[in-house]
Amino acid sequence: MKTLTKIFATLAVVLLIASCERHVPNDPSERGHERDIFYTVSETPDMPSFSGTTTHLNNEEEWDQLLDRFCDMAKAGDQVSFCNTKPATDSYNAKGKEGGTNTSNTISTQSREELKAWMKTMEKAGKTVNVTYDKDSGRWNGTAYVNLNTQDVEAEDMTCIGSLILTQIPAIEDPITGSVWAIRANDETTYILTVQGMMLMSLDNEYPSLLEDIEVTLSGKASKHKDSNGNEYFSLDLNVDGEIIYD
Repeated sequence: MKTLTKIFATLAVVLLIASCERHVPNDPSERGHERDIFYTVSETPDMPSFSGTTTHLNNEEEWDQLLDRFCDMAKAGDQVSFCNTKPATDSYNAKGKEGGTNTSNTISTQSREELKAWMKTMEKAGKTVNVTYDKDSGRWNGTAYVNLNTQDVEAEDMTCIGSLILTQIPAIEDPITGSVWAIRANDETTYILTVQGMMLMSLDNEYPSLLEDIEVTLSGKASKHKDSNGNEYFSLDLNVDGEIIYD
C-alpha cells in the first residue's frame, strides 16, 4: 500500500506541477552565465521526477561544484538527471548520431573524478545524463542519450488527452535498457513525454506499470522526430515551471 501511495503521489506531481520562487543576485554583473543546467532529483530511482531546477552557471568552477553535488545526491540514494537547456552543439538534431563524441553513453565507476569527466563530455555532446549509485558495489552508474530538444525543430503547443503508457526508448543511438513514459492520445498517436527535452525513464517496469492506462490531460509542445532507422516518432515536452537559481 505504501508503494501504491508513493506511485500515485508521483502521478499527482505530473498533473499539478507548480512554479517555485526565483532568486536573483543583487549585482547584475553576476547574472552572466556559461551554462543553463536543468536537473531533476528522484528519491525513487524507478520513478522519474516530473519537475526540476534550472541553475545558471558562470564558470567552470561552478560547473565542477554542481557535478560534485550530483555525485553526492546519487550517493545518498537519489536518481539525478540533467541536461544543458541551451547546448552549444546541435547534437539533438543529429537524428541518432553520437553528437560529436566517441565516448560510451554508459559508465560504471568507483571514481568520482572519472564520473565527472564523463558527465562533462556528455553535456558537451548535448545529451541528457542519468546518474545513480549502487551502495553494494560502491559504483556510480550513468546513462546518457540524445536530448529531444525542441528549440530548432518544428513544435506546436497542444493539449493532449489520453492514457499514460510505458514505451520503448526510440532508436536514436546505442541501445539503452529501460522504458520511457508516454501518452497514447485518443487518436492513437503516441507522444513520448519529456521535460526540457529529457525523456522520463523507467528503469524498472514492475511498479510504474501500475500507472499505465490512467487517463490524463497534459499540455506542452508537440514535435515530430526521426530515429536512426528513419522512422517517425513524436514527443510532448511538458509545460513545467521549475525553480530558477542564479549562482
